[in-house]
Amino acid sequence: MANFSVAGELFVTVEMYKQAGQCFFSGKEFARAEECFRKIGMTKQVAESLFMQHQYVEAAVAFAESDDYLKAIECYDSIGDWEKILKTINRFSDKIP
Repeated sequence: MANFSVAGELFVTVEMYKQAGQCFFSGKEFARAEECFRKIGMTKQVAESLFMQHQYVEAAVAFAESDDYLKAIECYDSIGDWEKILKTINRFSDKIP
């Protein structure tokens, strides 16, 4: 895990945030991965990082922004927010088979 952190730091130093985020994520440093992915607008990866931090509401919003309605629903299910599940289903009803 320490090697991922060292590699991530090196990538941050040269502003290679995608690679840094991937290293931090692999090293289970999800908050640091989220920060890197946010810098370059990688919404789906931000959502995954938030999910791994158990920040389900924020993750659901980010998943919805990246059109991944199934993961957004999974996040709301994790916290038992049935109202948000129904709203998400309604919002993406044209994409649900």
